[in-house]
Amino acid sequence: MRPIFLFLFCWLFTSVVAQDTSCTLMFYNVENYFDCVDDSLTNDNDFLPDAPKHWTWKRYTAKRQNIARVIAAVGKGVPPALVGLCEVENATVLKELVRYKPLSTYQYKTIHYESPDARGIDVALLYQSRWFMPLKSEPIRVCFQEAGCSRDILYVKGLLAGTDTLHVMVCHAPSRRGGEQANVRRKQALQLVRNVADSILQQSLHASVLIMGDFNDTPSDESILHTLGAVPLAQTSDSTRLVNIMPHQGGTYKYKAEWSLFDQFMVSPELLQGDGWVVEDKRGYIFKDDFLLEADATHMGYKPYRTYLGPRYIGGYSDHLPIFLRLQVSQQKK
Repeated sequence: MRPIFLFLFCWLFTSVVAQDTSCTLMFYNVENYFDCVDDSLTNDNDFLPDAPKHWTWKRYTAKRQNIARVIAAVGKGVPPALVGLCEVENATVLKELVRYKPLSTYQYKTIHYESPDARGIDVALLYQSRWFMPLKSEPIRVCFQEAGCSRDILYVKGLLAGTDTLHVMVCHAPSRRGGEQANVRRKQALQLVRNVADSILQQSLHASVLIMGDFNDTPSDESILHTLGAVPLAQTSDSTRLVNIMPHQGGTYKYKAEWSLFDQFMVSPELLQGDGWVVEDKRGYIFKDDFLLEADATHMGYKPYRTYLGPRYIGGYSDHLPIFLRLQVSQQKK
């Protein structure tokens, strides 16, 4: 893009959002957002009309509408500027998600790459072009010598509101199935995330870096604290490179009676104390409106209102709760 066109594009961004001093960003593990067409290159056989789960067009469109409803609800009338997603099958399901109401009104665009994950599930980023202009995007391959490849890490660099450069990574770490070997794979995946973040921050100590995802580990687990090096806000120091801004209470995923905070945001210090866009209240939030929950008759309390429980179709939203944060223009910049 020629410099004059880039200047005009940035000026247009700035003028469009000049009156807005805050925006919402979110992440959501949408639990198996598959179409109902067989992909011969992946193991998507559970999500076909003639499979035991009977994944029909009707169920697929209901799932699409459910995801759209959640995204619209998180923004509370003002749709999120950026939406990180995981467990999406392909570009087609993403395009259909943003093409139909209610999301069609917001004119989201998508960034997605096919990963070598055996099940065919990927990560993706939705963005509103009035808020965000991508400058670069690429998949970061996550492969293991002994166990094939997992879903990619998505890296996107772009301009937020036409003014600040934002580096975004969307992650879906390997699951906990497999015991200690699975733990090793998660650490290997998060070491890749840390390598990218370190590279960015070595080039610019004041870079704005945002990492979001389902890490299949909690903020206190070794893979998060030590491998990734994301520490709670209370434990930060002058040498801190990544801060985990999620609360210590609550969780996004429930297994039996235990809630776990697998879905998290990590940010560089610039997004907490810089002179550009910063995280409001220096924290992320779990979105847990009543429509996303159902009573847990077995383990008491509530649990996520999911799409499937094993092979049984329930018709809910996801087995994970979404998370969100708000960015605001720092007081130094106003």
